[in-house]
Amino acid sequence: MTGASPSLRMKWLGAVLLAVGAVPMVVLAGGLGLGQMGACIGLMLLGSFLLCGGWDLFQVSRREAASETLDGRADGVIVASEMGGSYSDLSPLITFTVAFRDAAGVRHSVSLQKVIPLSELTLYGIGCAVEVRYAPDHPAQSALIFPATTSRSPSSSSS
Repeated sequence: MTGASPSLRMKWLGAVLLAVGAVPMVVLAGGLGLGQMGACIGLMLLGSFLLCGGWDLFQVSRREAASETLDGRADGVIVASEMGGSYSDLSPLITFTVAFRDAAGVRHSVSLQKVIPLSELTLYGIGCAVEVRYAPDHPAQSALIFPATTSRSPSSSSS
């Protein structure tokens, strides 16, 4: 499991924490004190959070909150998308593949995740233009996407 993605490792950790919390409650049914039961319930809740993709949602939210600090801007195009297994208030976590050129003209094809409200799904279809924000020193690793804005100049070129 050393080559597993961080998302998969967190789901495994969630499964382990869920089991570590549940087993004592089942095996020692009446023999646990109130504090021990609380600890078991806490482990089970944390394990469930990780197992259900809560870590993925947290990471995506954290990256998007920091998007204003990204100096690079480019026009991009969504070339592929895949629904994930996590949802937040009816907003699916989607993995996108986006093509764009950075300020130096280097073409990038990046895979990234984003939580999309159902009301905005049409803005993120395959072939749709998006605004890509990235850190100039590592554009492929830091890219985030947002709906293309209509106020941008038409002279901006996409991939």
